[in-house]
Amino acid sequence: MAVGGGQYLTAIFATAVILLALFLLGGTLRRMNLKLEINTYEVTGKSAEEVIAEVNRILEITHSLMKNTQVATTKDHVRVQFDLARPHKQQEEILQGLKQSRVLETAILVGPVEPE
Repeated sequence: MAVGGGQYLTAIFATAVILLALFLLGGTLRRMNLKLEINTYEVTGKSAEEVIAEVNRILEITHSLMKNTQVATTKDHVRVQFDLARPHKQQEEILQGLKQSRVLETAILVGPVEPE
């Protein structure tokens, strides 16, 4: 509205204040571990039922749910890939839990999911 009214200096100042506030808020959310990250994980095991039950057991600790779950069966093992939206610190804890599981053969973090 300030630009429409010819008050260019006011518009520039307001834009700068808003951008600064957004920058500071983003940094604060990261430091306080409140910003959600969406990452894709891949785990393998003997059977789909065993793998999914074990992953759900580990995720239950942080009250998390698998999203976009995909199951692929090979002759040697079952591969389950899923997305998880949690803060960074919880993502690290969950990955450690998946890696320490005796039921799962492998557990890796595939990478972040790009927002649509």
